[in-house]
Amino acid sequence: MENTDNKCFLYSIISILKYDDIENHDFVLEYDKYLNNFSYKEEWFPMTLSNISKFEAKNPGLSINVLKWNDIPKERTIHFKHPSVEIIRRSKVDAPEIYLLLLEDGKKLYY
Repeated sequence: MENTDNKCFLYSIISILKYDDIENHDFVLEYDKYLNNFSYKEEWFPMTLSNISKFEAKNPGLSINVLKWNDIPKERTIHFKHPSVEIIRRSKVDAPEIYLLLLEDGKKLYY
C-alpha cells in the first residue's frame, strides 16, 4: 500500500487484524476507519523499535515482534527459519503474536 503519512506500522497491524474486513488492501482509506481502535501518539510515527513497547502498553492484547530481512545473511549458528531473517524485536507481552517484517530501502523503512 502506498501512503503519504508515517503510519506504515499502524496500517500493517490493521492489515493483519482486519484482513477479512478490508476489501481493497492497497487503498489506504480502507484502513482509516480502524485508526480509532488504537491508542497512540502522533510523535511515535514513523514507528521506532523503542516505541513499539509504548504502543503495546496503550493497546493491551497486542504482542508485536519484528523481523528484518538482510540481503547478506548474518553469520550465526542459529537462524529463524532462514539465514537472511533476523529477529530484531521480540515482545514480552503474553498475547497472540503478530510478526512484522521490516524492509529498508536506503533510509526508508517499510513494515
